[in-house]
Amino acid sequence: MKATKQNKRADYRVSLSADTVVIAPDATTFVSRSIELHSPFSTYGFVITQNPNSTQSNRSLELLLDKDIPSGEYPANGSGGLFHGFSYTVSNATPFFPSLILYTAIDGVVKVEAHRDGALEHFKIEFSVNVRSHEGETIPLTGHSEIFVKHHS
Repeated sequence: MKATKQNKRADYRVSLSADTVVIAPDATTFVSRSIELHSPFSTYGFVITQNPNSTQSNRSLELLLDKDIPSGEYPANGSGGLFHGFSYTVSNATPFFPSLILYTAIDGVVKVEAHRDGALEHFKIEFSVNVRSHEGETIPLTGHSEIFVKHHS
């Protein structure tokens, strides 16, 4: 990769930890401590996964928010500006027939409590959201996530 002004300032070294619970009807409670950061520049794309190594059954939650988001309540569908998106993915496949269903927020609220202290960021997130698949299936989701981001120099 060729160095540019933007990627020279990027924080490539971070430590992440999370504790997340998602409740959906007709499914076991999604409990996860597996988290990835997908966009380290001006936004945070947190992807939290249950059973991340399973080819047959896993679920993931993606939260996309402004890196400098203040504490507050935001529309889950991303229309509020600083909280950009909420999605839920379900994989219930066989090894020979992969099946991913992506659900995106159509309404609901995401409450963010943001704390920053030097190189440590701490987000407490609560949500009550309705998500819809491209096929039109709607699922209500409730839950919470506590995320820690530690930047290393």
